[in-house]
Formats: sequence, C-alpha cells, structure tokens
Amino acid sequence: MLKTILEYREIPEKDKILEVSNTFNLKEYVSILLIQRIGYNLNEIKNFLDPNIDNLHNPFMFENIKSCIDLFIEHIKNKNKILLYGDYDVDGITGTALLYNFIKDNYESSDNITYQVADRFSEGYGLAINAVEQAIKDGVSLIVTIDCGTKDYKSIELARDNNIDVIVLDHHEFGDEENKSNFIINPKNKEYDYPFKYLSGCAVVFKLIQAINIYKNLNTNIFKYLDIVSLSVCCDVVPLIDENRVLLIKGLEIINTNPCSGLKALCDFINLENISTKDIAFKIGPMLNAPGRLFNAKICVDLLISNNIDEIISIISEINNIYSLRKELCNNAMKEISFELDNSIDRIPIFINDNWSAGILGIIAARCVEKTSLPSLIMTSQNEDYIVGSARSIEGINILEIIESCSEYLYKFGGHEMASGFIVKKENVDIFCENIEKQIQNKINEINYRKKIIVDIKIQIKDLNEDFFNNLKKIAPFGEGNKKPIFESVVTLISSKFFYNNTIFNIKDESGKIFTGIFKNSNLKIEGLYKIIYTIEEYSPLKVEIIKTIEN
Repeated sequence: MLKTILEYREIPEKDKILEVSNTFNLKEYVSILLIQRIGYNLNEIKNFLDPNIDNLHNPFMFENIKSCIDLFIEHIKNKNKILLYGDYDVDGITGTALLYNFIKDNYESSDNITYQVADRFSEGYGLAINAVEQAIKDGVSLIVTIDCGTKDYKSIELARDNNIDVIVLDHHEFGDEENKSNFIINPKNKEYDYPFKYLSGCAVVFKLIQAINIYKNLNTNIFKYLDIVSLSVCCDVVPLIDENRVLLIKGLEIINTNPCSGLKALCDFINLENISTKDIAFKIGPMLNAPGRLFNAKICVDLLISNNIDEIISIISEINNIYSLRKELCNNAMKEISFELDNSIDRIPIFINDNWSAGILGIIAARCVEKTSLPSLIMTSQNEDYIVGSARSIEGINILEIIESCSEYLYKFGGHEMASGFIVKKENVDIFCENIEKQIQNKINEINYRKKIIVDIKIQIKDLNEDFFNNLKKIAPFGEGNKKPIFESVVTLISSKFFYNNTIFNIKDESGKIFTGIFKNSNLKIEGLYKIIYTIEEYSPLKVEIIKTIEN
C-alpha cells in the first residue's frame, strides 16, 4: 500500500501578507493563498482577482494568424466548400460549434460550411485519412481542424496533394515530424512568442475569431460566445489561470444570464441554477462527452448551434439516453474489476476485457487511478487484429514517455504525461503489458513515489467564518492550475452521526469553540483529538471534504 506523506507550503513573510491584505481588502489567510499561487506581484494579483476582457492577449501575437485569416475569408467569399473538422470531446465539440456560429452570424455564404466530428471508432483521434478522402469526393476546398491536426502529417499532405487547403486550430504538442501545413494556430508552437501556452482548443478558435473581428472590422460582440468557450476551458482540464481564467469567469456570467439556446435548454433539463464550474465539470461536460464515447458527437454540435426548440428538445433526449447508457456501462465495468482492485494491493491496474466499449476506457482508467493511486491501463478489442487502450497516470510518472518506450509493440499512440491512448497488435499485447508494468514499477521505485498531500494553511475552525468564505470565493473557480486550497486543523470530535456518506459532527477546535457541520468522506466515529486535512465545500452549514484524518 502506497504511503501518504504530508507537505506544507511555505508561508510568505508577514509584511507581504499584510500589504496584499490591505491593498485588496482581504483576510490574511486568503492573501497567503494568493501569494502561494501567484507570487508577490501586486499587478498579477490584481489581474487574478479582477479578470477582465482587456487582459486578453493580442491574438496577432500568433505570427501567422493574418495569413490564416486571409485564406479563411478567401474561401468564404468565394463560396467554396469548407469542412470544420473537430475532435469528439467537449473541447472539439465546442470549438466546432463556436466557429460555425461565428461564420453563420457574420457571413451570408455560411450555407457552404459543413461540420464533422471525428468518429472515435471508425476514424480515431485527429484528422483521419478516410475523412480527407471523403472531403476530396465532396469537393471540399478548405478543411479547418479543431482541437486536432498538429500531428496529422499524412492526412494534411493528402489534402494538399488534392488541392485542399488545411488550417489547423489546435493546442496539442508538436511531434518530431514537420507539419507541412503553413496555416497552424497553436500556442505550443515554439516559433511564436505567444505568452500563454495553455489555451483550450476551443479558446484557440476564439483567438482566431477575435483576430478576424479586429482585422476585418466586423464590430461583432464576440464575447457572447464565451458561454461555449467556458465549457471547453472547464472540461479540458487546462490551467485556470491567465487567459483561461478570464474566458471561464466571463463565460460563466453569460451561461447564467444569456446562454445559447441549446445550452440553456440543457441546463434547464438538468435543473441547474447559479451554474458553477462544478456543474460544468460533473453534469454538463459528462453529458456532452457521452455521445462521442459511444457513438458520434455531432449531435452535440447540433445542440450548440440550434435555435429550434423542438430540435433542441429532441437532441437533449437523445444525449440523455446515451449518457444513461454510458453510466451503466462504466458502473458494470467497475463492478467486474472491483475484486481485483481491492485484493491486488500495489499491483499496477492493467485490465483487458473484450466486452468493454472503447469509449469508456479512459473513465475506467481514471477511476482505477482514483481508487489505487497508481497508473492504470484499460484495454479492449478494436477488431480481430488490434487492441485499443487508454492509460491514466499520477503526478511524477509520465505515462506517455513510458508508452513511447514500448512503441515497437504499438500501431499508434498519443496523449500527454498524465493520459494516453494507444493501439497494440494482439500478438504483442502480453509482452507490451509485461514491459509497461515493469517500467511503471521501476519508475515508482526510482522516485520513491508516495501519495503526496500538500497543505496550504494550518487554520483554526473558528476562522472559517463568513468573511473568510466570501474572501475565498474571490480566488475561485478552482481546478487545474488553481487547486482548491487544502487546510489542516486540530479538532476534538465530540459526537458524530453517519448519514448518506457524510458525517454530521460536533467538534471543538483549539480555541475551545464548538461547531456543528458536515464531514464529507469521513468515517470518524470515535470521540477524541484529531488532525484533519480537508477542503471547504460550503460555509452555511459548514461542510468540508475530508482528505485525511490523523489521531493527534
């Protein structure tokens, strides 16, 4: 069993804490959190606390964006056939819908624009060869890839050889080969001086329309589209800092006031009010991801571009049915492997099951990581010759690097250090799994891996008052790159009552004051003195999610 170790963030110097508190009228604890996250820079703290559209970077810092716009507008004005080709996840779906909506709202020749979402099963991730072959047959003159395309060298070459221009709007890493398209907008392009490298794919599309709006003097209110952009920023697990923070917060404002018709209807269907990032990540996002996992995600683009309420209601019903099926399949899969997970302590979770849908492998792998704190690989048969798989990892272990080291056994692979997808020939699957397991175990031993909990602040429960909670909300939303703060308190448990995975508690803190509230994910029952490590969920009543408890 992996051990858990506690680490504590450094507390800034007192004079710096006081200056931030006085400048921005903040509680000292919240000033500590800000300095820990951003550093002691009053201007950056100001921008973080007051995310403003004016703080978005100049889109023309993408050095080739004007040439991309010229090519794009030329095809539109000539009424050529244009194919928008997006990835099958929320990022690709929203990016495709965003660009289609912008063209429809600003150009009369939008009838020549079609859109397609990659099919996970027949095409896989990226611009597929068969999609280009179909585009050639359909007389397409321009393909715009969204949230994919950076590494699709062969497909782009095929398109160009057949007189189809390709514009790549993407945010994924570049490979070793040279992409032969001269029209790539990607913040990870090392040839650019673009200051923020972590935009979502849909946010890259937004930078394009921001540039078009300026370059072509359209005077369009492009910020009305931020409801769609914010979905991608939240669901694609990009760092919630810099431009992403601005796009997310401003997008949430639109979602809660004047969202597009399809998104409004979806929120109404789920009974959401005062929509938060948590709602997007755990309710809206999973529903929009479900069709692409099991069938095809094009209906989600249909939803986000439609103004026809009857069509929208029909689409939501279909999406909900698929989402229900996806949940059932995932739950069944976890039941099948739960015994081995519970009884194979410290064994790397690697499972193959021919009955699982390829679209749920990533979810199962993520749940295995959550349950075991170990990198996990989940696989199923793609056809008679190949096994398709998904891997998820833990901090400090680059799963893509490990999978790449076994590339001799693979047909195809991709991803990043925390998540990867791959296809392996059936005759190689045993030796591939053996090598992967050995390498992961060696890496764990090499770095002496321990599950690490980093505590931001030690605090007394009495200081978790309404003012503190209101201050804390100023540094939300929390997520990748701006993690929910972790606190430590010493408390005496006076009494507790277990109720639906929560513990209703009475505790006394070090000041002697008694509090009543809710512990989430806690099994504390015995009265006594404890050190609790937790995050704050709600203030009234006080609700905290327990990460770890230690008898004091």
